[in-house]
Amino acid sequence: MSRWNAFFTLIRFRMSLRQTLLLGAGLGIFLPALVFAFFQFSSKRESEVDLRVRQPMQQYADVLASGLGTAIWNVDRFSATNLIDNVMRSSDVVGVTVTNEFGEVFAQKRNASMTDVLVFRTQRDIPKGSSIVGQVILEWSAQRVEHELWKEFVRQGTALAAQLGFSFAIIWLMLDKRLIQPLRDLMESTARLARGELDQDLRLQRQDEIGDLSQGLDTMRVDLARLIGERDRQNLALQNELIERQRMERELAQYRDNLEQQVVTRTQALNVALHQAESANRAKSVFLANMSHELRTPLNAILGFTQLMKRDNVAPENQKNLATINRAGQHLLALINDVLEISRIEAGRTLLQSEPFDLTEILTTVEEMIRVKADDKGLKFISEHATNLPAFVEGDGPHLKQVLINLLGNAVKYTERGQLALRVSRRNGEINFEVSDTGPGISEQDHARIFQPFYQTQSGIAKGEGTGLGLAISQEYTKMMKGRLDVKSKIGQGSIFNLSLPLPETEAPKALAVARTIIGLEKGTEEIRILIVDDKEDNRELVMQLLEPTGFELRTANDGKQAIDSFIEWQPHLIWMDMRMPILDGYQATQQIRALTGGDKVKIVALTASAFEEERQKIIASGCDDMVRKPLEEANLFSVMGSLLNLRYQYAEMLETPAISQEENLDFSVLPRLQLEALKAAAEELDLGRTREIVAALKMTHPALAVMVDEFAQEFRFDRIVELCKTF
Repeated sequence: MSRWNAFFTLIRFRMSLRQTLLLGAGLGIFLPALVFAFFQFSSKRESEVDLRVRQPMQQYADVLASGLGTAIWNVDRFSATNLIDNVMRSSDVVGVTVTNEFGEVFAQKRNASMTDVLVFRTQRDIPKGSSIVGQVILEWSAQRVEHELWKEFVRQGTALAAQLGFSFAIIWLMLDKRLIQPLRDLMESTARLARGELDQDLRLQRQDEIGDLSQGLDTMRVDLARLIGERDRQNLALQNELIERQRMERELAQYRDNLEQQVVTRTQALNVALHQAESANRAKSVFLANMSHELRTPLNAILGFTQLMKRDNVAPENQKNLATINRAGQHLLALINDVLEISRIEAGRTLLQSEPFDLTEILTTVEEMIRVKADDKGLKFISEHATNLPAFVEGDGPHLKQVLINLLGNAVKYTERGQLALRVSRRNGEINFEVSDTGPGISEQDHARIFQPFYQTQSGIAKGEGTGLGLAISQEYTKMMKGRLDVKSKIGQGSIFNLSLPLPETEAPKALAVARTIIGLEKGTEEIRILIVDDKEDNRELVMQLLEPTGFELRTANDGKQAIDSFIEWQPHLIWMDMRMPILDGYQATQQIRALTGGDKVKIVALTASAFEEERQKIIASGCDDMVRKPLEEANLFSVMGSLLNLRYQYAEMLETPAISQEENLDFSVLPRLQLEALKAAAEELDLGRTREIVAALKMTHPALAVMVDEFAQEFRFDRIVELCKTF
């Protein structure tokens, strides 16, 4: 807007009123006329082009299409060329191209002298009887028609310009007589007013708008003279008031100087305190990040290799040991997460999410987990849901689930006999969760302290389990969700925890995909190269073993420098990048790879032991496409790769219900005799490993039989396998 103002200001200084009116009248007359003429020409041009170009072009194309059918059918290029030559005699024809029914050029002619011209094209199918034997493409020049139309436009434009010029001259003479001269008289009146000649009459003897304007100026002159006199009287009063105000300001300045000195002193003290607090907070954040990495990294190996060992045919006595290792690792991970989470809460770094979730599903999941623990201790678990509970609500489902698990988990932990209960109701727009137990109870003086970090009652100390953080975290989560959590309990009378949350009813979210076991890449998938970068051999080996059976081509690197070298040499499709490594860490390696040729195409996923969500922002800013936390979960790895690389997997479920052909019809007689005898022998010896080897071979030739045998083997129904083999 300021540029336009400057432009019009320039016009005011450089152009007189006469010139301005001349320009305005000219633009007002010529521009609309020019636009009108242009649109008239465009409209006429379209109709004329259609009449003079498209109609004859279509007629020529129809003639060619009807005449070329026999030539193409008989492969008579000579006749086709003669017909095209006849058409090419027209000066408007640019070229003709004839193709047969296979799209191959049968005959073609072009006018080499016609270049850089406006060309219209039309296409016709060439019939032969009831069949289409080819196509003809006719290119037609509109140059001659365009030239004629422009000549006509110039003639009409010249005539129109002459008419408009005559009209403009008449308008200008009238404006000069009726407007310019009166305005000059008015300018002289305003000049006298500007010189301060307030005693002279400024009225002009005219019976029009300019006369009215001069009358207004004279009235303004009279009012101005009166106001100047009033102004002089007020100025005297203001001068006296100003002297008094200056005296008061000098006194206020003295008070202000003293106050500013006090503010400066206090601000310096606050800045020192703030600097110390920020330094302490940064040190705490660095400590937590390091502790998260150092604690979760070994857990990644423990829990990850436990997942791998579950794939193998582990002896039953070792299955229990694996379960014990996994439970211990998960318990240790939960303790680490509790310590880190309470630190995140204290630092104000916990993020609350609000989205639709299935309340019934969360309650069912929590109750199933707690029921197993209660049954192990011989406790009765009661679950009561009000009939008016909504199915789907808006809120933070994961945090609600964690709070309920904490409350019910404590109830199971501290209750040795009797029962525990979860009662869910809806009142006053809130969902109320009541967790009660018949445990030892809590003294009244401990009611407030149990929600403090690391505080444990005497019962908790006697148990020797946990960190004393579960209730503290639950209370903080409840406050973040704008809810209430309190306790009613007496020693020897059990405990009742009441949780109330505002969870408004909402529509059901989009359905989530059901987790399935991945056994390989979909057939036809091209080779996928995956680079695994980690300075810990255990972590590299874990990812290798998780991905290797699926069919990926894998390589590893010990640090960021090796990762860059491998990328240049091997050009992987995806890189699993550990972010903390010696020599060159994951952040620097990612940035350098992105700067290389092809670095913008490779997908890079960060592997980090950090438990903090804020780390994601830093990782994504460094150039990574996504982030996966340690300890690693097999399903999460495959999900991230599938999303980034658009992969399609083969799932175990896909092989469980294959289409059974009528030839097989679960008929074991279709199997080769040697394979049938080997299967029977493996089943008689109860050799699960050998049976599965035979099943793997059957999947390629007889998938339906392979699925059935595999199901029997997993259920240890070797007797059924032997029976089916004996039948044939």
